[in-house]
Amino acid sequence: MPRTPYNLLTALALAALTALAPHPAAAFDKGPYVQNVDTRQATIMWSSASSESAKVTVRKPGKNKDIARVIVPSTNCAPIWEATVNGLQTGEHYVYTVEQGADRAEGELQMAPRAGKPFSAAIYGDNRSDPRAHAAIVDRVVQDDPDFMVHTGDLVVAGSLEADWQSFFQVAQPLLRNRPLFPVAGNHEQAGDDEIERFRQYFHLPNGEFYFGFTWGNLRFLAIDVNVRADAGMPDAAQTAWLVDQVRRAERDPAITHTIAFLHQGPFSSNPVRTGNLGVRDLVHRLYDLGLDLLVSGHDHYYERGRAAYGLNYMVVGSGGAPLYPTRGPGDYGAYQAFQSISQHAFVRLRSTGRAVNLCAVNLDGVAFDCFDLPQNRSVARP
Repeated sequence: MPRTPYNLLTALALAALTALAPHPAAAFDKGPYVQNVDTRQATIMWSSASSESAKVTVRKPGKNKDIARVIVPSTNCAPIWEATVNGLQTGEHYVYTVEQGADRAEGELQMAPRAGKPFSAAIYGDNRSDPRAHAAIVDRVVQDDPDFMVHTGDLVVAGSLEADWQSFFQVAQPLLRNRPLFPVAGNHEQAGDDEIERFRQYFHLPNGEFYFGFTWGNLRFLAIDVNVRADAGMPDAAQTAWLVDQVRRAERDPAITHTIAFLHQGPFSSNPVRTGNLGVRDLVHRLYDLGLDLLVSGHDHYYERGRAAYGLNYMVVGSGGAPLYPTRGPGDYGAYQAFQSISQHAFVRLRSTGRAVNLCAVNLDGVAFDCFDLPQNRSVARP
């Protein structure tokens, strides 16, 4: 894959970031980083110009015996390497090692727990154009030590530019090396790349699609794609049918207490010059009637929490590092009511007891400034 030279702003920002927080030279161009973890398997990915075969081993912390070993044969294809490790144990913690030629790197694996066990997660998005602010978010999330991360899109400025992806992986590496990231594509991932090919190359997501679902403990997460194969922000018929089916299935599953959907351009916006993604409003209302408990979006560069007029709880978490946008603030906007709306960088901490779910917005000082509990046992209409 040919490299696109760094644009000047990205190069200067990265140089400043490196000067502030120098790191040892990485063994690989990108990674290694963790993807697509569930209760029994995990995928390790990295980028390398090497054509030598690679070995990925997994063991328990403090132990020398390998629990699993995967050999990735030599190749002359694109320099994105991956190894899927099977046969791991639910809820267990592991250490993995990637070896390729003279390069060697280690990381951690935290497997998804069975339903009823506690866990934590972090949600953020729209870090795309400020590596320094993104690094500050990453530092706070690392200190929070979540089991996994959800990203609401716009990881990069332009999805077709290799330099932008290099910046993202360099800044986020302290997180990605040890915990899986589940991102949904934003409009900037599509910039200059209509099929978002680099996004697809760099991430190994469930179902191999832009829209996907995964279960972690008592929660079902659904990623809604409103960019590719969508019409004016409304997912196409195939994705819509899939989403409806997924919410229904989760609602019938006694192990799932809450269903959370995330997407980039959400249906509600308190940005003075935006209306929100009107194309998805009817769909999320329908999903709420079927059992959806929370909708999380990005795109607007601020933090907001509110509730739709019909009852759906929503959050806007586009506060991961990109230049902040103005917001009209808390208030009743007819279709929705914003309880908290503030233009500042933040991520969302999610904690589950195994049944109850609490979410808190956390700023760059580590202060949790807006917390709420997801309602339990909500009565929903079932068609």
